[in-house]
Amino acid sequence: MNLRILLVALALGLVQALSVSQPYRVVGLNGTARLRCLFTSSPEPEEMRVSLLKGLHGQEEVCGSYVSAAQAAFQARGTLGCSGELSAGRVDLRVEGLRGDDTELYRCVVEVLYPPPYLRRSGNGTLVYVPDIVQPACPKQAAEVQYLAQKEDQETPGSSSLQVPFPLVAAIALLMVICIIYQIAQITQRRRDTLTVRLKNSAGHEYGNI
Repeated sequence: MNLRILLVALALGLVQALSVSQPYRVVGLNGTARLRCLFTSSPEPEEMRVSLLKGLHGQEEVCGSYVSAAQAAFQARGTLGCSGELSAGRVDLRVEGLRGDDTELYRCVVEVLYPPPYLRRSGNGTLVYVPDIVQPACPKQAAEVQYLAQKEDQETPGSSSLQVPFPLVAAIALLMVICIIYQIAQITQRRRDTLTVRLKNSAGHEYGNI
């Protein structure tokens, strides 16, 4: 009898399994990023909670909200502005207010509240790259970011195995470093020129007094 109950419980667990997957990377443009959380669950959840965690193993919740099949669109509360929409097998999140230092891995957590049993799974994580462009000194970098954002929008919906070539990531990182070095060099040169002018003026003033 106990063995039969155990087999039934295992069968129910397999039928009602929950899995969550995410794209490999997303480019945030103008402080906004769109994340797609794909999930499979049988039967289809009617009530659930969706949250976004920051970091590979972190538990910092960026935003979260209760979602129901009767109301697909929702607003999520958290440290960042989040809104989303629920559809068959996926949740599309829109995260706003991102800055350059928010570039991080973000994990989507899905909790099935109804029908029972309660299930909770987290995705493999999405690398959200948020470029921090404060000056138009590097138009090439801005063009690269725009290209990646457009490519992200053109990718096939529902794909959970998106990957970016490593040389492209390395090229973007190199461009960022070159831009930072260029800006620092400009600031340093301006300071040196200002100091040189001040020293010449001071020397001329002392010579005139003599």
